[in-house]
Amino acid sequence: MLEKAREKISTDHVHFVQADLTNDWTFTNGQVFDLAVFSLVLEHIEDLDTIFQKLAGCVAKGGHVYTGELHPFKQYAGSKARFENPDGS
Repeated sequence: MLEKAREKISTDHVHFVQADLTNDWTFTNGQVFDLAVFSLVLEHIEDLDTIFQKLAGCVAKGGHVYTGELHPFKQYAGSKARFENPDGS
């Protein structure tokens, strides 16, 4: 996916990074960013508070965060988004 994105957008001011968000965020190198994108990942992370605290430290004031968690194939098939508790309810 990242390679396809790089093929479509080739400019010096756009960087694509694949990282394990549950580890230290060394990939930021102390930089701040105008835009952070999460795509189909947050539902796999248990401790979202920590993720968003780290995110707040690396998105520029006035920057944006885009979150896309609805899978395009599921939408096409007519599935609806939902939340489930650990007990299945």
